[in-house]
Parts: sequence; C-alpha cells; structure tokens
Amino acid sequence: MEKLIKRDLDILSLLISKYIATAAPVSSGCIAEEFGLGLSPATIRNVLAKLGDMGLLAQPHTSAGRIPTAVGFRYYVNTILGHHELSKDEETVITKQFDLHPANMQDILRSSSRILSLISNYAGLVVMPKSEQAIFKHMEFLPLSTGKVLGIFVSRDGSVHNRIIDVNEDYSYPDFEKISSYCNSAYYGCSLEDACRKAEKELALERVRYDKIIGRALAWSKEIFDNVSGEELFVQGEEKLMSAPEFSDIETLKQVMAALEEKNQIVHLLSRATQSSEVSVFIGSESNYEAVENCGIVTASYKKGKEIIGTLGVIGPTRMDYSHIIPTVDFTAKLVSSMLEV
Repeated sequence: MEKLIKRDLDILSLLISKYIATAAPVSSGCIAEEFGLGLSPATIRNVLAKLGDMGLLAQPHTSAGRIPTAVGFRYYVNTILGHHELSKDEETVITKQFDLHPANMQDILRSSSRILSLISNYAGLVVMPKSEQAIFKHMEFLPLSTGKVLGIFVSRDGSVHNRIIDVNEDYSYPDFEKISSYCNSAYYGCSLEDACRKAEKELALERVRYDKIIGRALAWSKEIFDNVSGEELFVQGEEKLMSAPEFSDIETLKQVMAALEEKNQIVHLLSRATQSSEVSVFIGSESNYEAVENCGIVTASYKKGKEIIGTLGVIGPTRMDYSHIIPTVDFTAKLVSSMLEV
C-alpha cells in the first residue's frame, strides 16, 4: 500500500472520527468547514479520491460523502490510532462497577460482560474458562416436579453449575440424600475430567445394574459433568445493538443475534485471542464468520496466575470507537486477572 503523508493521515483520521460519531458519510466540505485544516474543499476531495483508490474509503452514492471501509478501519487501528490508555478517572469508573466482594469467579466474569456493555454501549462478551480442571467440592440433587430433578455442581473455586435432568421414575427424599451422599463421597477432590472418567468407568460395572441408587447417582452426575465441561459464552447488552444504524436492517440484526445465541462460532473466534497477550481486533470479514461480517470485535485474554483461562470483549458495528474500546477491553481484562489472583 502506498505510504500516506501527514496531510492524508490527518484527513483520514478526521473522517473516521466524524463517521464514528455520526454514522453518516462525510463530505470534503464538512471536513473543510469543521476542522480548520487550512485546505480547500478541492484539495480535500483529491485526498479523499486517493484514499478511495487505495481501498480505505468508499462512496455509497456518487453525490454522497465517503465512509471508511473495513480496510480503512484496519489501517486506522494499526497505523493512526497508536497505543491509547484510559485516564485514571476512566479506570476508576470501571473499577467501581465491580462488586468489591464477589462471591466467586463466575460473579467477576459476569460482571465484566455487564460493565463492558455499559461502557461501550454495545454487547459485552465473556468466554468462561473450560472446567475440566475444576476441582469437585459438592453436588446435590433436588426434586423439582414430576419427572424433573435439579442437579447442582459446586467447584472449589466457588463456581456453581445447575442442570435440570429428566427422570422417568419417582424418588423419595431419602433416595435423593443417598444419591447426593454417594456423589460427594465418590468424587470429592477429583478434577471434573477425572470425575467424569470415573463415572463412565463405574457405570460399566456389573454391580450398577443391581443397585438403583448407585446407578442413578452415576448417570445423573455424568450428565452434569458433560454439561459443565465445555466453554461457555456469556453475553450482556445485545439489545443495545438494535440502536446502531448499521443494524436497522432486520435481516442483518437477526443474523448477528442468531450468532450470539448459537455461540459456538463466537466462542471459537474469541478463543483465538488466547494465542496472544495483546488485545485482538477483528474488523468485518477478518473474523471469517459471515454472520458478523458487519461487526467489529475487540477481545483480550484474562488470566488466573500465569495461565490464560478465557477471553472477554465487546462486539458492535465496525463503526465503533476503537480509540476508547480497545483500552477499555485491555484494562478490564487486566483488572479481572488481578481480581482472580485473590
């Protein structure tokens, strides 16, 4: 790509800033009037034409102003934006949003998605860590109604997972106590991975066929372990996307909402950020996921100790304020990591 001189960079930066603020095409006359560059509209038009030829800008209509392309936003993020940090006041605002005494890791992570949505005015995302290495602390089964049982799994780090299990038999309260007691004895101190392996092995033994309580305990616990072990995406603020002009087209909005609901591809995309200790930015088609090709996604990994255990971030239109959202996501990830140290 041709190297841009300072004048070109200034005009590109101003146009992108204006477009981020208004979501409307920006004309040469607007730049000349509002920003006092000392350049004529004709000179600015020539620069905009050059930027368009380079693929950094697009012109929706012949008589309209220009808008940044995904390539233009990428150039802006990589070349113009540089390294931004939040002010101390902005950091304090984010810090104060967190509960000073969170009950467990899940509370911290759920709070982070809410706070990211609040600060960015888009949707906040958190990929919860895989739970295979979670250490078993407690399990309990409770009757809900005919044919339904609530299974509760608690790990040593305070994470809690619930699962509604369909059953086709009636059980008494003593039965539930025996099943819970068996699980707490059999799996105590095991990692989730080891507990799942143990349940599979025990279920294959002959004696399980002749002991209804042990059989139910193993089968129900295995169902909970299978449900807990994968990565989980937690999203807050997706309704805020509805107010972005880019998503006024109902089909585009439905496509993004469906991607957030389905989750697997978004989890895979965000997990790519764990390969880097830096903030990752996906703009438009860079995500290689058609459902979010009209979006920008900013993510960062968070740690427990020295180990990266998950990612968090923000999803919004490609026209997001990267100068603010990138340092916000970066600071939040570092803050969450420090909270998980305690």
